[in-house]
Amino acid sequence: MVKMKMLFVSAIAMLLLLSCDKKQLEPESREVFGSMCMVNLYESGTEKLYGKIFGRLEEIDNTFSSDEKTVENSSRVFQLGNETKKYHSEKGFAIEEIKEIAKKANVKCMIVNLNGKVFVQGSKTDKTPWRIGIKNPANPNGISIAVLTGINNASVMTKAEFADEMNTSRKYPSVTVIGTDSIYADNCSSYIFDLLNSDLPEEARRDSSTDEKISEICERLRKRENKLVIVDADGRIFASKELEGYLGASLDDYEIVFK
Repeated sequence: MVKMKMLFVSAIAMLLLLSCDKKQLEPESREVFGSMCMVNLYESGTEKLYGKIFGRLEEIDNTFSSDEKTVENSSRVFQLGNETKKYHSEKGFAIEEIKEIAKKANVKCMIVNLNGKVFVQGSKTDKTPWRIGIKNPANPNGISIAVLTGINNASVMTKAEFADEMNTSRKYPSVTVIGTDSIYADNCSSYIFDLLNSDLPEEARRDSSTDEKISEICERLRKRENKLVIVDADGRIFASKELEGYLGASLDDYEIVFK
């Protein structure tokens, strides 16, 4: 009888230990990549799993620029005018690493925000859709210029110059690419930002108007199942037509032109 009681107590103790490890935690935020970064794993969030994710982020932050293999894996090459240009994405690579860790841990629902580089997956417990704001370049601390609603299993990667750092020559201060490959989406947003704002020779511009250039870019992204949001210096918003019904302007004096 004593032996049975001891076994019973041991079983209860083990159950409590397992329950503690599986206890749902609040979203975890830590300073990485020079700013506060947040990960929310919802029902799958445990101290151990958050520790593993942020440990990997800190490792990437500390070694990225000196790790040639990692830099190469995070790089993509694009044609810019008559030249090719290679871009690399530290945060895009980091999000892909988080996705891999979460997959192995059977995480079904999460949101990652690495200083504006966002990834969302799954359905929240309350079934409300994901809402992702795109900052207003002219007022980054104010109301978002537009909001994406219902985007799922995708990264939202923005390249932007905001009012406090804005180069007045930037006609298109904000470019966002939405896609499933975080590295490609992040690098592509940088490429399109440079393409639209660079002083390319007229022959490289193909003598096309702004609308034609943006339409062409949207079509090229469409073939890779990526979507685009561009904010110009006058507050106009251009977006892939696939985002109609998912993207709304937050301010009354702005309109969205779907391409």
